[in-house]
Amino acid sequence: MFKIVFLIIKLIWQNLIEIIFPCFCINCGKRNTLLCCNCYEQIEFFPFNFDASKQMNFIDEVIIVCKYRGVVKKLIHDFKYKSVIGIGDIIAKLIYRSVNIPECDFLVPIPIHKNKKSKRGFNQSEEMIKSLSKLTNIPYKNLLIKQKNTKSQMSIRTKEERKINLKDSFTINYKLLEEIGVNEVGKTVMLVDDVLTTGSTLDECAKILKANGIKKVIGLALAQR
Repeated sequence: MFKIVFLIIKLIWQNLIEIIFPCFCINCGKRNTLLCCNCYEQIEFFPFNFDASKQMNFIDEVIIVCKYRGVVKKLIHDFKYKSVIGIGDIIAKLIYRSVNIPECDFLVPIPIHKNKKSKRGFNQSEEMIKSLSKLTNIPYKNLLIKQKNTKSQMSIRTKEERKINLKDSFTINYKLLEEIGVNEVGKTVMLVDDVLTTGSTLDECAKILKANGIKKVIGLALAQR
């Protein structure tokens, strides 16, 4: 009896939330979903893995899910700059359904500086990872800290300038590193980001991780620019 009453109350509450805060498709505006079936079908998936050793110094492998255009571009933009947190769940599901996630010990988000996080209210990479962690049952760890408030990589054109901009901007979370005992066995981690352009951010983060005992670093990005 109690369970039935609880389910009825839950259903009423969900309906009230939908009436007060209706949800619309990010791309076309259709009601009741953040991404409708028609817009989902417009996404240009091209999931692939490639050996990153020739293009990057510290990342071992990179996984890309789709192209950075159309619906995906709008999803990422609204996630970052319009604070639509629910998009993190959508992105995680897109990744989970489209690629085979390789075995790894932890998922690691690309950190943002505390000033940017305070202004935005969240780290989009971390929100994606929270959902992806639930889907894959792989724990996530905030192993990296952004210690320097750099210019946005989007505003920098060349790969060399991007590397300079990121130099010494990340550091390891030593307290967490000690808790997981990474130096005892050597771990494999997956760095997760929304967009891959030149790979400078992933590679700089991988450099810090490997300098602190991580054995293998896999990069995963929703889209490639």
